[in-house]
Amino acid sequence: MKFQAIINENIVEFCVEPQDYGFKVAFTDSTQQIDCKRLSPYSYSLLINGKSYYLSLTQKNGGYRITLNQQSFTVHLKDETQILLDKFGLNKSAEGSSQNIISPIPGLVKQIFVQPGEQVTKGTKLLILEAMKMENEIIAVKTGTIVEIMVKQGQSKNKGDLLVRIEGE
Repeated sequence: MKFQAIINENIVEFCVEPQDYGFKVAFTDSTQQIDCKRLSPYSYSLLINGKSYYLSLTQKNGGYRITLNQQSFTVHLKDETQILLDKFGLNKSAEGSSQNIISPIPGLVKQIFVQPGEQVTKGTKLLILEAMKMENEIIAVKTGTIVEIMVKQGQSKNKGDLLVRIEGE
């Protein structure tokens, strides 16, 4: 099954295939064999290509807070259906509350118009992304609250990078 993980501002696509002894995870440039043993409802022991890892996870802000061998990060995960719905602009999250604004093109963040905690309505200008000397307005696609801004003014972004997270209606 195909998945997409958003970690910090990076998007990682991968496929998971069950195996006799765990599962195989295929990334764009590599494949990992993973054995997984559940230790408790929120913790797991992983054996990845012969190396042992301790993983714990909790749900947080529409995603997961993952600690892997004492290093923590937040991951937002999408399955095949959510990826397809996003592609066609039809995705509403399960609770209908979260929206990730992704960079449609590579470019330079020219100006940011919003701040975390700010209320926005559908169509509100969030930021300007400059590409090939053209300024592209990135707007809110729903009404809600700016939860997180993943970019800074003057920063270069690639197509598909996470720019802003909005939660609300």
